[in-house]
Amino acid sequence: MDIPRVSDLSDKKKKLLRLIMDGKEETEDQKIPPRKDTTSEPPLSHVQERMWFLSQLATPYPNNLPSAVRLKGTLDIPALQKAFNAVIQRHEALRTTFPVISGTPVQRIAKEVSIPIPVTGLDHLPDGGREAAFYQEAKAEISRTFDLAADSPIRIKLYRLAEDDHLLLLIAHHII
Repeated sequence: MDIPRVSDLSDKKKKLLRLIMDGKEETEDQKIPPRKDTTSEPPLSHVQERMWFLSQLATPYPNNLPSAVRLKGTLDIPALQKAFNAVIQRHEALRTTFPVISGTPVQRIAKEVSIPIPVTGLDHLPDGGREAAFYQEAKAEISRTFDLAADSPIRIKLYRLAEDDHLLLLIAHHII
């Protein structure tokens, strides 16, 4: 496998590498410009229309995409909250609700959204019961439907198994 040398990199990549190595923020010319708003409530794509329609059927199998990550070690929960909200702020899809206007679902993109990360303590349970309690709670959370007209299409929950052991549950609706 050929490993590129710094001398082989383009000038832009060298500049970016220097910034990373120096621990500096992005420069203005490196930031992704915000998308220009062409309409305040754009129509849904065909795939989004299908997902929205399926969500209206209220089937026992919601269109939720779950993911769980175990976080071991000291966890700075306010920093985690700040990081997730920075990602949410950067991506319109995570700030979008799907209300019905004049009988038609539309996308309503919020300028700012702050999604809380509730923490459920399971550390009071015996060692053998903590993960079982997480799976039981996660199963209920995963099967809970989203109110696409009012809620963000993403939910985040943190489960504390011990002071230095957490499980992060992330659930996104398939519409995004």
